[in-house]
Amino acid sequence: MDNAFRIVVMGDFHIRDLQLTKDAIEDIKQYGPDLLVPLGDFGIGKNIGSPDGLLEGYNALKSIDATVRPILGNHDLQRESGEGPLEPGTIENYFCNLYGLEKHYGVIEKEDYRLLFLSTDYQDPEICYQKQEVFIS
Repeated sequence: MDNAFRIVVMGDFHIRDLQLTKDAIEDIKQYGPDLLVPLGDFGIGKNIGSPDGLLEGYNALKSIDATVRPILGNHDLQRESGEGPLEPGTIENYFCNLYGLEKHYGVIEKEDYRLLFLSTDYQDPEICYQKQEVFIS
C-alpha cells in the first residue's frame, strides 16, 4: 500500500499568461497531489493585490482535486501596505472566506510531520518604504 502524501508547492503565482497557467494546472493534476500550497501573489496584472486577484487565483486552482492551503504573498497585500487604498484586513478577510480558513496562517499536523503556514502581514505607513513591504508577524 502506498502511504505517500504528495504535496505540490507553487511559487509566486503571478498569472501573466492564462494559457501557461492552465498548462501548469494540467501538469499538477497529473501528479495527483494530496495538498497544494500556492505561495501567494495571486491574480492577473492590475488585479494583483485585490479581491479580484485572489478570486482569479482561486478559480485557476479549483479544478485540482486536492486540498488547497495557500498563503498570502507580498503582492497580495500591496494595496494595504504603507498608505495603500484598501482598508487593513480587506485581503486577509476575503482570502480566509474564499478558502474556508479560520486564519491566514496555521498548521497541518500529520503523524510524521508538521507543516507550518507562516503568512505575511502588511507594513504600517510609518515604517513602509515601498508598497510591497510585508513581514511575518
